[in-house]
Amino acid sequence: MWTPRQDKFSIGRMYFANPNSGERFYLRLLLTVLKGPTSWADLKAFENVRYNTFKEACIARGLLEDDKEWS
Repeated sequence: MWTPRQDKFSIGRMYFANPNSGERFYLRLLLTVLKGPTSWADLKAFENVRYNTFKEACIARGLLEDDKEWS
């Protein structure tokens, strides 16, 4: 008989995003680091600055060494 696991609470899965997939990759990177974002704007904001792209937000947060790391 199958019984569900009781170890951890899981909301869902996050699929792999290739660095060549552009903004999808940077969005996934932000989602793995940030806790509790409630909007797209929350993901693109850092230290009271709103960035135009997820890539710019990742660079501002120091998640990438430089602009050429994943391009």
